[in-house]
Amino acid sequence: MNLILRDNGGGQHVCPGCSTAFTPNRRNQRYCTPPCQKKTTRNTSRCGPRGDSWDVRHRSRRDHATLQWLNEAYYGTPPGERLGLVNGWLQSARAGDKHMRHVLGNPLFFAPKEDERRRVCFRRSRHYPPVPVVADRLCRRLMGCRVWEWVTGKAPDPETGEVI
Repeated sequence: MNLILRDNGGGQHVCPGCSTAFTPNRRNQRYCTPPCQKKTTRNTSRCGPRGDSWDVRHRSRRDHATLQWLNEAYYGTPPGERLGLVNGWLQSARAGDKHMRHVLGNPLFFAPKEDERRRVCFRRSRHYPPVPVVADRLCRRLMGCRVWEWVTGKAPDPETGEVI
């Protein structure tokens, strides 16, 4: 973190967290007190300041709603047409649909904890795995890579255009 220290004259600095003037005890002291530093930098590496938590909750709800929609569409489709349906979702995610890419590549949907498993599986049953798990199985068998490698473009297309 590169912060520019503002000198307030007379050897005093202005704290970037609370904007109060203070005299530093060390040459490289940036904040007035350790609690002020902790309060200012808390959760910045995880998801930004706590004021952004609404965005995180909204994205989580939207992802779960999309997952439920994908599960219903997949298991509501006749078994002979499911491969084409999942292939279309994979192609749209690889082509640039960021939301579909995030849902298909979300690690929380691959190996959910026991209490979360009922929330992500279709009909709340472990016998109906979520669509990202189905897409991952498809990618491993046909493309030889994991689904998150495929949708992010890290895995190359098959050489001949045929699925191996």
